[in-house]
Amino acid sequence: MAGAKIAASVATPPVNTVAPAITGTLGVGEVLTCSTGTWTGTATITYSRQWKSDGVNVGTDSANYTPVSGDAEHDITCVVTATNGAGNANATSNSVEIPPEDVLEDLLIDTTSRPPPSTDPRPAYLVPYTDPTFGTTITRISGDPGSAMGSTGGIWGTNVHHQYNKHDVWNSDESMMFIETNGGGSGSAGLTFLHGQTYEVLYRRAAPAGWLEGKWDRGDPTRMIYCTATEIRTYNPVNGATASLHNFAGTYSDMKFGQYAGEPSYDGDIYPVTATRTSDGDKVCFAYKVSTDAVLGVVSVTDLGKTMDEGHCAISPLGTYLECYFDDETIQIFNCVTGAHVTTFSGVGSPSHATMAIDGNGDEVLFGSNSSGGDKIKRRLSDGTSTLLTTNSFGYHASSINYLDTGKWGIVDHFIDSGSPYVDELIVVAHNGSVVGRLCHLQLGDNMDYDGQPHSAAAPFSKRAVFASPWRGSGDPSRPVGVYVVDWSGFQLPGVG
Repeated sequence: MAGAKIAASVATPPVNTVAPAITGTLGVGEVLTCSTGTWTGTATITYSRQWKSDGVNVGTDSANYTPVSGDAEHDITCVVTATNGAGNANATSNSVEIPPEDVLEDLLIDTTSRPPPSTDPRPAYLVPYTDPTFGTTITRISGDPGSAMGSTGGIWGTNVHHQYNKHDVWNSDESMMFIETNGGGSGSAGLTFLHGQTYEVLYRRAAPAGWLEGKWDRGDPTRMIYCTATEIRTYNPVNGATASLHNFAGTYSDMKFGQYAGEPSYDGDIYPVTATRTSDGDKVCFAYKVSTDAVLGVVSVTDLGKTMDEGHCAISPLGTYLECYFDDETIQIFNCVTGAHVTTFSGVGSPSHATMAIDGNGDEVLFGSNSSGGDKIKRRLSDGTSTLLTTNSFGYHASSINYLDTGKWGIVDHFIDSGSPYVDELIVVAHNGSVVGRLCHLQLGDNMDYDGQPHSAAAPFSKRAVFASPWRGSGDPSRPVGVYVVDWSGFQLPGVG
């Protein structure tokens, strides 16, 4: 109609939906980081920060703050101000207390004692519990079977599990955690997301159509990267939005991220993919680069005469190598960009249940247990050089995805049959082999099956790790498996930190 007026869209001011989160090691001289949190509102939104010590302004408008001596025994918070053309709003982070200077206790490093796990009952949900042997803090972050999952309308099941030791359970700023499995009993299916610091349930959502596996984006804390059988997509757990990165239909099918165990590069830009190539039916592994939407080196598993039914592929931390673990327990390393063969690991020093790491020399390595004796080793990816880190302790799952302490340490869990000296324990191992710290008992019990395995995984920045445990069955015939976090921020690995 001539002369009709079109109503202008109304700008909306910023509204906070996920609070900012402070992460990092607590201590004078240690760097803390505050995320912006998650906001809605008309774009573009800009952010500023004001750090506070017991409510008094400190620091500058920066994502990072390094506590000084005067902050010891005081509470640090960070106020984030979000601003757009419609207004501004503030949101305050979690509060963290800076411990007194020079009071970090040394972790127990004695290897001659074999203290048995305590017989304490399973800790109450979200109530911190002190391991009576090692002094670290354990929190059960999954609720009692049959109980409500916060205000989401969901019900906790009898088999709750994060993902795997090779996966990031926390997002990139540790403001959220991802729980993949909530099954058994009356457990509500779907994807569960917890607050990364308080562990309260934030969201429970149905998995997007075609979801096979998802991983946190290591740059954007509100984004996950997931794959379907023919496509790589993004997912926002805050609002459930999805988007396509690349549709491979007609080129590849049966796609997975490294066959469920693949690790991306540390910057989260390169992902390992296993698939069936449509043109010839070959089983292949390749590297997918998100920023350029490009397929890098492609390796034909079929042409190598290998199988990968139980194997996987992964990307090295710096994106240099593509690692392929085959069913015959050999590991082959390829150039991530060209797909050219670099070296092959086999035999006792493979290692198995390993994780990618950067050691103190700056070398990209595999860190884990060797294939027979269980001793902890690291294996340099460039040439296969193997370095023994510990002996006489059969370790299982290793995790070294702690970016803050890159080059310093990794964690390893031990089952009830692990032998001397770390029976039923989670330990932290220095990457230079100098020392082992004992973190906690895993309380696995004698009737552990695959669902009850710990699959321990380190946090990206803080001195925390997540593990699954039946807590010795907890006197319940159904033997519910729950998820736990061990926090050793008040401790240090002697000589390492």
